[in-house]
Amino acid sequence: MIVQYIPSVVMSKAELTEERRNMIYRQMEIYLAKFHQVTGDSFGFLSRICNGKKFDKWSDALIFEVADMTERLEKLGGFNTEETQTLRHQFYKSRELLDEIRTPHLLHTDLWEENVLLDRDTLEIAAIIDSDRAMYGDKDFEFSSPWMDNSILKEGYDSIIQESTNPNDVKRRKLYQMFFCLLETYVRYGEYNNPELYETHKKQELFIGSII
Repeated sequence: MIVQYIPSVVMSKAELTEERRNMIYRQMEIYLAKFHQVTGDSFGFLSRICNGKKFDKWSDALIFEVADMTERLEKLGGFNTEETQTLRHQFYKSRELLDEIRTPHLLHTDLWEENVLLDRDTLEIAAIIDSDRAMYGDKDFEFSSPWMDNSILKEGYDSIIQESTNPNDVKRRKLYQMFFCLLETYVRYGEYNNPELYETHKKQELFIGSII
């Protein structure tokens, strides 16, 4: 992949006052809202869509990814058959709930300080990078990512300020949290060979699954 070089410093490595850091998070919030204004005609990761794998339903997009990750983990020895079936079942039985989401919104899903480049002189945002996890889906899915757990980033965003306590919305967010735990479990076991974080994320996803 060839990308344009941008003279900059990664936000996580920049020397920032608390006030400047909070200001940048508020700018990130504005950019994120603009992402979400973009809608598509299908659900799923952009990488899938670009390769012709589109989903008309939100449930189909998530179930496809859950099946793919659990299959890989089982083949690698990170899951047993019972764990695979348990996780898949949580999404299978929630199809109707997931399909209450009708509009595919553009999501980044990996917006944290490592993926924000700042101008070296002004310390303004120069670029938001690393969109390999970008997808079309539910806006609440974005904020279920552990990377998005930042109060400053969330506080000005309407969907967070007025976070719904409707049981269906709450359950969807639990499913989304389980999805991200599964994703991190796969990455830590299948790609980074990090046993400690693999075990941590695996326990988290199985725990969430037990209380849904």
